[in-house]
Order: sequence, then C-alpha cells, then structure tokens
Amino acid sequence: MVYRGSKTDVVKDDNVLGEPLPLKEESTMIEQSAQTSSLPVLIIDDMKSARAVLSDMLKDLSFKNTLEASDGTAALAILKEHPVQLILCDFLMAGMNGVEFLEELKKTCPDTPPPVIFVSALGDVSSVEAAMELGATDYLVKPVSFGKFRRKIESSLGLRQANPTHC
Repeated sequence: MVYRGSKTDVVKDDNVLGEPLPLKEESTMIEQSAQTSSLPVLIIDDMKSARAVLSDMLKDLSFKNTLEASDGTAALAILKEHPVQLILCDFLMAGMNGVEFLEELKKTCPDTPPPVIFVSALGDVSSVEAAMELGATDYLVKPVSFGKFRRKIESSLGLRQANPTHC
C-alpha cells in the first residue's frame, strides 16, 4: 500500500524498500500504547495532505486520537489546551517553522517537553543536526516508509514511557 500526498508518498510495504518486517512484540507495544493512552499525537505541517498521510499512518498503528496544526503558532495554542504524548513536526513551514516551534516549546515546557519527531523533505546533515541539537527526539526524511515510521514512533514512545511528562 502507498499513502499518497504531494511530496509525501509513503510506501507501506516494507519489503518494497528491503526493510525488515516488524517483530510481533514491536507491533504489540505500539498498539498497547496507542490504546491505553488517552493523550493524542500532534501533527504539525503546513500541507494538509502531509497531515492526512501521517494521520492515516498513525491510525494504522492503532492511534485514534490525533490533533493537527498548520504551523508552530497554531501548535503552541493547541498545546496550551491539550497535553500530547508525541509531536510529529515538519521542518519548513509557513508562519512559525519547526525549529522556531521547538525553541518555543522548550520555553513553554523547559523540563519535560513531549517527544518531537521531525518529518521533513530536508535530509541534509545540517538540518538533521540542527533539529537534534534543539532537542528533537528523532528525524524522518520524506518520503517515509511505514516500517521506519513505526520504529521511530516505537522508540519515541519508549522514551516517553521511561520519562512520562506533561507540559
């Protein structure tokens, strides 16, 4: 299966990309987290189609509760009202971009911000390093394979369970 969205096509069949299929335990942990946590996942991207692709992928991982924002400013407003378990954020956006958002998030929630995974078409080393230096949990380059997406979510949720936080 391929998730379609302009510049955000995602291959769901891991075998197409030669990536390993998930172990049963990995899927179980994600599904348990998705089903037991009432906290949503926040998706931040200025492209509606990209938000839809990520939302569909999360649904396939049993996450039913998502929130969406078109830029960092809108995301910060959402976070004032709704705690989240994870944030998926584009790097380049109109309005407040991903880097500016992460800087503001650190001011708003300095001790224990939710995990942030950047999902961006930018794959150059300097962009990845900048995101990680600011405190991003991980970085995915579009187009994103479903298997890699699942593993990054798993890793970030594992960190979240080890260090539960709320802003």
